[in-house]
Amino acid sequence: MGGLWNEMGQLQFDFLVKQGLRPSHVFLDIARSSLRAGRLLIPYLAPGNYLGIDKHSEVIESGKANEIGADVLKAQRPESVVSDCFSFEKISKRPDFCIAESLFTHLDKRDIDLCFKNLSAFVKPGCKFFASFLETSIPIPQLVVRTASATSFTPAALWRLLAGGRVGSRGTSGTGVIPGAKS
Repeated sequence: MGGLWNEMGQLQFDFLVKQGLRPSHVFLDIARSSLRAGRLLIPYLAPGNYLGIDKHSEVIESGKANEIGADVLKAQRPESVVSDCFSFEKISKRPDFCIAESLFTHLDKRDIDLCFKNLSAFVKPGCKFFASFLETSIPIPQLVVRTASATSFTPAALWRLLAGGRVGSRGTSGTGVIPGAKS
């Protein structure tokens, strides 16, 4: 892939590094897609520190075949889990950083609730979580979120806000530390 795909991956990578992601951190890419950012994160992180979860095994395999060289895969040992219900417990390590890029725009409220519930129970204390989502000024029956533009939030706080509200009309990213993560 190329063009915008590569640019988005580079933007994600640069953003995460600016937010403090270091090679020693364990990173979880939720709905990892075809390794848009993973193609840069896998060689950057220490071996075994890139974790991914996606519900489509064919997308995972396509990313491995087309975005990462076999030598890098062997040396870096990225871990990918197939799950359609956010089964984070299938992953061997608990992350310091997580991203859910372009995921919540494709899910209904029930699935977003499940993602936050399972993620909050899985990550390390103090885990940094980043997500993108769309805002709208009109209520959407399956998902209505109340936020302030691009501000910090915790998954638990956003999860509580899913019950109602209205939001603006632009794309937003949020970030926050996941409180109460189980040790």
